[in-house]
Amino acid sequence: MRKTAGLHLLPIALWLTGCAPDASAAPAAPTSLAGPMTVRVDARDVPQMILHAKIHVPARPGPITLVYPKWIPGNHGPTGKVADISGLRFSAGGKALAWQRDPEQISEFSMTLPAGSTAVDVELDVVVDKRWLATADVSEFNWNRVLLYPKGTRARDVQVEAAVDVPANWHWATALPVASQSQSTSPSQQGGGGGGGTVSFKPVSLETLVDSPVVMGRYGRTIDLGTALGASHSLELVAETKEALEANDKQIALYRRLIAEATSLFGARHYDKYTFLYILTGDFAGSGLEHHASSQNLSGASLFSKDDTFRLARELLPHEFAHSWNGKYRRPKGLATDNYQQPMHNELLWVYEGLTDYYGWLLAARSGLGSVSDAKDQLALVAATLDSIPGRKWRSLADTTYTPAFGQESNRPWYSAQRAMDYYPESLLIWLEVDTLIRQKTGGKRSLDDFSRAFFGGQNTGAQVKPYELADVLKALGDVAAHDWKGFFEQRIMAVAPHAPLGGIEGSGYKLVYQDKPNELRSSIERVAHFRNERTSLGFVLNDKGVVQDLSLEGPAARAGLLPDSTIVAVNGRKYSADVLEKSVLAAKGTNAPIELITEKDGYYRTLRVSWNGGLRVPRLERDPAKPDVLAAILAPRTQATP
Repeated sequence: MRKTAGLHLLPIALWLTGCAPDASAAPAAPTSLAGPMTVRVDARDVPQMILHAKIHVPARPGPITLVYPKWIPGNHGPTGKVADISGLRFSAGGKALAWQRDPEQISEFSMTLPAGSTAVDVELDVVVDKRWLATADVSEFNWNRVLLYPKGTRARDVQVEAAVDVPANWHWATALPVASQSQSTSPSQQGGGGGGGTVSFKPVSLETLVDSPVVMGRYGRTIDLGTALGASHSLELVAETKEALEANDKQIALYRRLIAEATSLFGARHYDKYTFLYILTGDFAGSGLEHHASSQNLSGASLFSKDDTFRLARELLPHEFAHSWNGKYRRPKGLATDNYQQPMHNELLWVYEGLTDYYGWLLAARSGLGSVSDAKDQLALVAATLDSIPGRKWRSLADTTYTPAFGQESNRPWYSAQRAMDYYPESLLIWLEVDTLIRQKTGGKRSLDDFSRAFFGGQNTGAQVKPYELADVLKALGDVAAHDWKGFFEQRIMAVAPHAPLGGIEGSGYKLVYQDKPNELRSSIERVAHFRNERTSLGFVLNDKGVVQDLSLEGPAARAGLLPDSTIVAVNGRKYSADVLEKSVLAAKGTNAPIELITEKDGYYRTLRVSWNGGLRVPRLERDPAKPDVLAAILAPRTQATP
């Protein structure tokens, strides 16, 4: 994901042995089914934000418990919300069955099938809420949201025959193999079509079904991205307007370069075909969710028409694509659970998500989806932001991997005092340092690319899962370059570190510096995401209305009395705007004059005097002439550009 009872750190001894908790101990004995389940989803009401499903589960007479998926792959937490159910009916042989919810495991529903029963039939209605990528004209759905399955089963052992009714005249797409389509749809070898109707899919395991979302929209477009390593690749776009689909030849060529660079990096693929599922709507900066043979991606409707939107989405597809290798094929043992009720153990998310963040940054630059300049600016922004977060003084990076399990929200006061899912951006810095260390210790003969091919590559295969533990990662790194990798990661992952790890930036030939001149990438982010980031100067982040989104406890504004969720109304006597704020900060540089803020909260106005004369402090990377430019070598393309 590119992205959302409290647990504590694993004992140090467990970390030192390189072992993940035993994920095989939790599930009950698997339940065998007499035949495949069937799931048919009626998505024709999705414009009104509701889905209907009919589920047929072969079963014998007697007690049975069906469960609604709770722990969802890619989300790394109990994000399956049983509260989304808005209608639920069970029957056997056409007769209604009484059911009871478990008072503690509220996603479990128990009933008793009468003598002579061969199956239980379920009718399920699910509300499409704000957590879904959905509007009246585009939508996606993950199958875990529209199904129940027998408690105790292994997802890989359950066969499912699935079908979906698509709204009339809508385009749809998925990585699932198609068995048949109604005449109102347009057949497609890529798993996509138009015109609505009913689409039936070939039988797959429950694991594959949940790993294969469907996107649909009023307008759609299929773009062939070519073949690599014997597998086809496509881009499936859905949008509310035809104009949003107008990717030009240059943009499409960059996506084809992405395929070439990723397959070159890993050396083998673990899917038979790959589909980028892309919803374009609103003015979103971008988000995604990984799957083995596809990925769900969301960006603004202006993706292909505005440079800022395309610029900010540069790492989205590279990140989710890299997950096919790191996260789906190779997966931490604690995340390779047997079913969706079994709790996940997230302590290796700094590899699963953190290393993938590095790959997304790397592949964006190598493919040309992002510039080398933006790649450098990204490192500077990440390093400066992490260095300014007060929560790092009490919370290790390892502890942030538990964040998905307790569902920490990003809109609470003093958010930076708690830390967020920092295993994403901070691991980017850490894996950059790993790359530079390998190059230094081997005289430039080897790099993290060699580790990537050995650990995630191998032979071409279809979708499969090969779990790993920390010890496997350490051994593979040691095979590439001798080093105390265990000690390296203990210091950067387990230890509380008041400052961001800058070893990769410095080892690659650069220094983190601050300036008053705007960082172009930061300016693009602020325009698209509608916020103002003054975390490294005044110590706050504002939305485009001047409302305080986050405060640094030790920042100048907080010391002056600025409150969370308050609105900055005026700066130095002038009505607030981002431009007025910036000019006031620049004018105060090197003086003793305070910056005066008028703020409002809950109907009360306050005047604050903020002591800050350090200027904007916009981060950037500066070349260190005493060291070679290793970063240039890391970001250099590995394949030739397509003519």
